[in-house]
Amino acid sequence: MRDLAEFMNLQLFAGEKTEPATPRHRQRVRQRGQVAVSRELTSALILLASILALTSFSGHAFEQIGRLIEYAFSEPFYGVDLTPAHLREIVPVTLGAYLKTASPIILIIMVTGALTQMVQVGLVFSGEPLSPKLERINPAEGLRRIFSRQSVVECAKALLKVALIGFTAFDMLRKAWARFPELISLNPLESAQLIGQLARTMVLRIGMLLLCLAALDYLYQRWQFERSIMMSVQEVRDEYKEMEGDPTIRSKIRQMQRQMASRRMMQRIPEADVVITNPVHLAVALQYIPDKMNAPQVVAKGAGPLAERIKAIAKEHNVHIVENPPLAQGLYAAVEVGEEIPPALYQAVAEVLALVFRLRRKGPE
Repeated sequence: MRDLAEFMNLQLFAGEKTEPATPRHRQRVRQRGQVAVSRELTSALILLASILALTSFSGHAFEQIGRLIEYAFSEPFYGVDLTPAHLREIVPVTLGAYLKTASPIILIIMVTGALTQMVQVGLVFSGEPLSPKLERINPAEGLRRIFSRQSVVECAKALLKVALIGFTAFDMLRKAWARFPELISLNPLESAQLIGQLARTMVLRIGMLLLCLAALDYLYQRWQFERSIMMSVQEVRDEYKEMEGDPTIRSKIRQMQRQMASRRMMQRIPEADVVITNPVHLAVALQYIPDKMNAPQVVAKGAGPLAERIKAIAKEHNVHIVENPPLAQGLYAAVEVGEEIPPALYQAVAEVLALVFRLRRKGPE
């Protein structure tokens, strides 16, 4: 009964999304265009970039506007009928002045928006969000989205923004109210400068406030995104089975395992005491350390081209090579790499090792 209860509990909660998203699931979600992005952060940075751009290029903009006003009172405009010939002369001048005035500001705003998006999500190209879906025109789905928790959160954020912006603007106007009577005694240029300075300060403060709110919104969007892509235990199992069932992945895993095992085996050949060969087909490398091993151990073995590589590495490191076809065949068939030889082969291997140790003590002639 206890096992049945545990099984029922597992079945009950198997569909709940309690597991972090796997890398493969994250990749699929990203390909569908679902990413963690804060539009509030983009809007706040664009607002700040706009104010800084307007402040930086205000002198250039006023210069272009002054030239355009001066041109407007010149001959092509003043006291001359606007004919097609005059329009062909006027339009390029006015359009050029507009581009010179607005293009630096527009470029800064575009670059700021693009960089903000790239920093948040990188480069994402997906046409799925643009594809038509029937649930988007389903009234029931629309009502569910309107009264969802996400909609409530967005409404609360909008109300909070309006309240904070309104309070900030009211506080600045209240503090600057005493300076407004000064506008009567100032000339138009000085009045415009005073109002412009007040407006610039107000927008900068509002922009910094929005930036702080956007940073919190970005953290919330990241948290919300991580929650939305969580997986159930069953989904994780299904994905694992899918990956394990892919013949290409299994083949690559086996190939990597073989390559790693082969590299480890080749690295141990210089430590061997002897390589026993069936001259053409087989090679088995043995190592024996009396104080550490109960019996000689196979450190490498191979057939065909692999046997030739074993013999070549052995010659390169002055490891003795002994031709003994029956013993080589017996070792190759009975012992895996890393295992000690069986007792049945003790006598034959001992004779070979004794010969090798005698040759080693005798040294090169």
